[in-house]
Amino acid sequence: MLKNAWRSGLMAMAAWPAAHDNAMAESRLGDHYAAGLGVERDDAQAVAWYYKSVAHGDSHGQAALGAMYEQGLGVTADFRQAQKLYAWSAAKNNRAGMYRLAAMFERGRGIDQSNADALLWYQRAARLNNVKAVERLIDVYENGQLGQGADPAAVLRLRATARQLHDAGADDAQTL
Repeated sequence: MLKNAWRSGLMAMAAWPAAHDNAMAESRLGDHYAAGLGVERDDAQAVAWYYKSVAHGDSHGQAALGAMYEQGLGVTADFRQAQKLYAWSAAKNNRAGMYRLAAMFERGRGIDQSNADALLWYQRAARLNNVKAVERLIDVYENGQLGQGADPAAVLRLRATARQLHDAGADDAQTL
């Protein structure tokens, strides 16, 4: 019971700034609806809050709305729209946007497949401590993927980075 009261209070605190055009609060409220944190999960409400944050230029909202489009949650799946949103987010140094854009380039979803662009965006996201990007690069350099040869020295460096991030409690909430 106390947990639900805490969540309700948290939602009230998040809702007030969001209702007053605070972009970060809008995107975080979208996160709550997308994950069902303190509220019933509601993809349409999540999308509505993400749109508001995107209108205010929030890079997290851009990446999160991109994920909704990529997965068809609360909207009709649209890889091109997802790619645009990820690119806008990545341009603002959002590590989740960079990681998701890299994955789209790697798979050719919504854009032409490009190993070089995928590698570039994974590397940029990894430099900003995106754990999933670091882990993907470990696979790339361990198995000679994305047009790269095997690089044991890079694997060792990346594994050390991944360990440090995990030890520091890095969560990739931004990875989406």
